[in-house]
Amino acid sequence: MGKLIGTTRIELTDVHTGEKEVHEDHNMVTNALRDIFQPIGLCCNEKTYYKDLVPYYSTLLGGLLCFDTALEEDPDKYFPPTSASLVGCAVYNKINETTNPYRGSYNMSESEVNLEERYVKFVYDFTTNQANGTISSVCLTHQSGGYTSYGGRDVKLTIPYSQNSLIKKVNGDNTLVFSGSAYVGTNSTNRATNTNPVTMDMEYLFLLNREVDCAFYFKITDSKHIHITRRRTYLRSVSIFDTPATVKSLVEDKELPELENELKTNQYMSYNYDHATKKLYICTSLNNLSPSGHITVTEIAYGTWEVKQYDLINTTEVNIDNSYLCSYAVTNGYLYCVGYTSPNDIYKIELSSPSNITKIENKSKSRVRPLYILNGRIYYQLFNETCFVLNTETNEIRDMEIEMLPLASRGVTARSDDAIPVYDTQLICYVDTYKTLGWQFLCNYLATINNLGSPVTKTAEKTMKITYILQEE
Repeated sequence: MGKLIGTTRIELTDVHTGEKEVHEDHNMVTNALRDIFQPIGLCCNEKTYYKDLVPYYSTLLGGLLCFDTALEEDPDKYFPPTSASLVGCAVYNKINETTNPYRGSYNMSESEVNLEERYVKFVYDFTTNQANGTISSVCLTHQSGGYTSYGGRDVKLTIPYSQNSLIKKVNGDNTLVFSGSAYVGTNSTNRATNTNPVTMDMEYLFLLNREVDCAFYFKITDSKHIHITRRRTYLRSVSIFDTPATVKSLVEDKELPELENELKTNQYMSYNYDHATKKLYICTSLNNLSPSGHITVTEIAYGTWEVKQYDLINTTEVNIDNSYLCSYAVTNGYLYCVGYTSPNDIYKIELSSPSNITKIENKSKSRVRPLYILNGRIYYQLFNETCFVLNTETNEIRDMEIEMLPLASRGVTARSDDAIPVYDTQLICYVDTYKTLGWQFLCNYLATINNLGSPVTKTAEKTMKITYILQEE
């Protein structure tokens, strides 16, 4: 990919006086597009690059995001911190015909793509009631990311996953040698049922590491012992003596130290790998945990495999939903769980101080499951397919106008497929669908970052035009 350089021009026009205010700044390009185009594994599917993602300028860069704070200009950081709130957004070739106060409209007459001179000009218009607030940074993202993907107030779902989605799956179609059931049974590789209690000796896939070419599983062998199992993924190499489509070659089976708190084999389990702490969290408790019931959280540090356990008591006075492998979410030292019955509020419990409980109102009043846990934000999807984002720093819930992909499983997925986190990257997860392993990425990444020289204040007295130019050298 050629080197991209570009500028952002913001024009504010007072609707009463006609006075114009113009700001122009240069942007930086992150490595997000590089990682998207980087082949994964021994095989890659050319259909992804020649069909699914084209034209690249409109698909991979066709979303606009405006934030209220300046962002760190680190090319390897693809997602904004929780301190940054969305002010405005827009989507390539789309007019905002909704009441969404964040999303502007694509200006078709002024936008331009010049293939000979290798540049693209995106122009977006915002009315007096759109994108009001302080704008400190403007970024380009995937086209789907422009649909209020970081959430906002007074936003309604308008884009169902059948038309578009915030999670994109590419490289399916047997593109990888590794055959990927997320569960390995004693005598088979059949999938475990999402609503099953703890299954003894079942290996649960929780992480992939491309550098060491291994998949990492855990299994509970009895009430006091957990094993970490490493199996070959065939992302970097394959032996003539291996049969990767049917057998996952065992590299190591490590028994961890005996647990202090016993795991009841008839309890239900939820688990997720947390990128923030690089730890695996296994949560066990009775089904639809009643008040005063216990939740055992087993924390396992990746690499050192040190184990720490937390015994939490449900003091919320409501039953807690834990009927799926992704019912709980653990990140940055807190457990997030959901009430089983309406109003289905979310409860944030500090692991090291369980009495520290924060109730977060679930305005949807519906059962939800965490689909993605990323950079201080938890993306939830409801059974009625409404989505929202929880900011774990501010405890604020913001609605989105686009759905996630209806996946199903453990902490990073939901419904019918299994997404497996990849060590040292938040952009990519591997997806296991009917024993075909592909990969996916969350579409509100930051492809470019343009921190303004001075913040811009957009009010209801002004319209705004944002022109974003990218030139390939």
